[in-house]
Amino acid sequence: MMRSNNALCFPRISRVTLQRFSLYSSAASITVDMPIDGVFCLAGANGLGKSTFLAALSYGLTGIVADPARTFKSVSEWEVAAFAGAEAALARALDARVGPDALLGAPRTFAELRGLLQMGGQRAPELLARLAELVAVGLVLRGYALPCPRCATREWYPLAEVRESLACPGCGGVFPLPVQSPVGAELPWHYRPNGLVNRAVDLDVLPHLLALRHWSTTTLRPSCIVTGLELRRSGEADADMELDLLFVADGALHAAECKAGAKLTAKDFATARRAAALGVRAFAFATTAPSWEADTAAGIATLAAELAPDMTVRSWVAAQLLPSRT
Repeated sequence: MMRSNNALCFPRISRVTLQRFSLYSSAASITVDMPIDGVFCLAGANGLGKSTFLAALSYGLTGIVADPARTFKSVSEWEVAAFAGAEAALARALDARVGPDALLGAPRTFAELRGLLQMGGQRAPELLARLAELVAVGLVLRGYALPCPRCATREWYPLAEVRESLACPGCGGVFPLPVQSPVGAELPWHYRPNGLVNRAVDLDVLPHLLALRHWSTTTLRPSCIVTGLELRRSGEADADMELDLLFVADGALHAAECKAGAKLTAKDFATARRAAALGVRAFAFATTAPSWEADTAAGIATLAAELAPDMTVRSWVAAQLLPSRT
């Protein structure tokens, strides 16, 4: 996560507990203590579970189980393999309005998701197909959201942890996995984004990440990247302007305004003008929506003509940010 001073803060792991995870299933629970300071070395012969242990760490941090058998030759190959299928799945999900943002909050069943989309005026005839794609690439997880019969605490139990008997993390009570919920109906799956996606959508940074990725994979190699930047005039308490994204590339400043919706405000256009006055060479308006509203699209075109040639104004919608829609 990012602190206010822009320092990177990574998780510090002090203890890992594995409960019947893959190769580590000979005991009900295995705990490994890791030193806070110094170096932790994981050594052993082939097949003893070194890669599986790292996969367990990855699952605990991101909610995604890596493939221990997969090898990579380079960072670029890893990126291609890691995003293979995920980009296309997310694109089709956003088209059908069943992207991870629809799954925020409490885990939801298929029936709840279908009702939520219908209430919002959206039709989701391919909801199950979209969910299957999101689950297959690890963006969405399956599991059960169940109340404890003893303390009534409702908890999320991901598929990887589901057993015939479940332990409540609240009171510690053990109860059988129910077959019916409600009575007379089979217990349905619940769906939720993996931890990393959930946080990205919750903090509304998904458009920022997609815009940065699009920029870096099409024309530029960004460096010195800053997100959520506020600029204040000397001696003033209030911010004079806010930039969603600012970075350096080819010896020049580039900036972006990133949205999940289809409309820009007068403040957004004013930000672009202020950026031009400060010497920003290129400014992008990006949205994960299928298109901008008509007045917004016209405003972007007018602004581009106004600021040329000092600053290039770009406009990106979902088709540019997520082009893999086959």
